[in-house]
Amino acid sequence: MSGTYGGRVERRCPIPSDRPIFFPVLNMQHTRSYSRVPQSMTVAEATASLNGIPLPLQEFSAPFRTGLTQRYAWGIWGGIASLTPGQYVLEIKARATNGFWVDTTYHLESKAS
Repeated sequence: MSGTYGGRVERRCPIPSDRPIFFPVLNMQHTRSYSRVPQSMTVAEATASLNGIPLPLQEFSAPFRTGLTQRYAWGIWGGIASLTPGQYVLEIKARATNGFWVDTTYHLESKAS
């Protein structure tokens, strides 16, 4: 699976049935030169559901490096335990107060590895 740069996206993704999935609902990152403290967005809406069943979400923030560049990441993320083989629909909707929004549908096919 992969994130988006906002807007409406629909994707089909095969996934192994023996692995959990960790996915962004709304996230951002920036360099330390942009700000020496982690930045975040003010969330107006953030939801994720699997086959119509709402999933719990959690806020995360952490520093990381790309080469020699110090960066900060922030986001609202969700997770799904390993899925039995079959077809699933993961729907993600989020909106920040600055106007950024995502509306993503993933058609997942869980396959035994």
